[in-house]
Amino acid sequence: MYSLVISTEAQEDLEKALIYYKINSESAAEKFIDTLQILYTKLMQTPQYFSYLDINKNLRKASLTDFLYNIIFEIQDSLVFIFAIHNTHQNPDIISKRI
Repeated sequence: MYSLVISTEAQEDLEKALIYYKINSESAAEKFIDTLQILYTKLMQTPQYFSYLDINKNLRKASLTDFLYNIIFEIQDSLVFIFAIHNTHQNPDIISKRI
């Protein structure tokens, strides 16, 4: 079993997403959290299942089903470092600035 390490920036991403969904629909916010929890569980069990994001094969991404967000992460030993919870409609250069 892997342990998750969530960066401060990724936590801020999550908070922004939750604010957006809560403003629009409380049920959507709850579904977002439920979906995220399921994905966190998968990341702790089998992070290598998810596809590489970069050609250097360091970063990976996991998509939140039904939402326009990807979790950007890296596996190091028994840790999964989450760098971003990225809205796919935002500038992807944000990710490269965090690594």
